[in-house]
Amino acid sequence: MEAARARCMNTWILCADRSGAKLWFTLGRQLELVRAVDHPEGRLHDSDIDTDQAGRTQPRTGGHPHSLPRHATPTEINAKRFAKELAELAKQGRVERRFDRLVLVAEPSFLGLLQGELDGPTREMVSGTVGKHLTQADTSTLARSLRDLLPAIEG
Repeated sequence: MEAARARCMNTWILCADRSGAKLWFTLGRQLELVRAVDHPEGRLHDSDIDTDQAGRTQPRTGGHPHSLPRHATPTEINAKRFAKELAELAKQGRVERRFDRLVLVAEPSFLGLLQGELDGPTREMVSGTVGKHLTQADTSTLARSLRDLLPAIEG
């Protein structure tokens, strides 16, 4: 009975990286692409984004100025901003009851950012994660990667 119930659950699969995401849906055996989100800023390098140097300060006792430390690079800030946008998309889907469970698929560092941006109730709906870069994968490759989490799907 539990296996039949799991097969009928409405599942969203959020497959993302720093430069884009695909939102997939499955209610049974087939994956269906719901939405693609492009994030071209995620393809930029720090040198493409950062036109200013780190802040500079002059010591009070004279001497040479030194750079202030940076806490995050421009690409990290862009990635965090995109993760927040995707977390908001997932939250909206949860609030609208568009899924029963959520699966996150992303390369490991972006997966951590995405998980960190989810609100508590949405995080509780995450039934599994896959730490792989599969945003550009075709449907059958994605389905094979999800077999352990969603055994009923087919590619």
